[in-house]
Amino acid sequence: MPDEIKHFGFIAPVIVPEDYFLGSGKLGSVVLNPSGNWQLSLPRFEPQRKREETSACVTFTILSDIETLEKFQYGIESNYSDRFIAKLSETNPNSGNTPKKVCETIRKYGLVDEEDWPFVEDINEYYKDVPQRLIDKGKEWLRKYDFGYEYVDINKIDIAIKRSPVSVAVYAWEQNENEEFIRFGA
Repeated sequence: MPDEIKHFGFIAPVIVPEDYFLGSGKLGSVVLNPSGNWQLSLPRFEPQRKREETSACVTFTILSDIETLEKFQYGIESNYSDRFIAKLSETNPNSGNTPKKVCETIRKYGLVDEEDWPFVEDINEYYKDVPQRLIDKGKEWLRKYDFGYEYVDINKIDIAIKRSPVSVAVYAWEQNENEEFIRFGA
């Protein structure tokens, strides 16, 4: 199996000292949800795959976190276009993307609603170029919202979850020498 397929949509980011980390104070430290339970604010489920795999799981996850936060803080049930950010962040339909690249793309281009650039089942259509009018519209979102992100040490997730929904990447697909999927650690 080619190495690029083994990512299953998540590519680990290269973390550098200039990146923001929870506790640095660079983004503030306001407790928004003392219970850390975001369940009542979760967005509606959206499959990232229908007929074909998009490998955009990182984008779907991060946008779900933003939608959860907006619903919790403002009572707004947003549904942003995953396709918009997947394309602009250069998600590779065969291997995926890094959370850092997706977040930096949101910081640069903002977001548009799902109805502006909806999910399509054909993978070539899904990843076609985003029209300039939508790129301009996405930047309007940035006039309304600030967007930032921080990396969180595993020992600080209990602190982070009270400030924002937290995205966590987990290892899921262990293979043996015959390229058969096996139970991790087995």
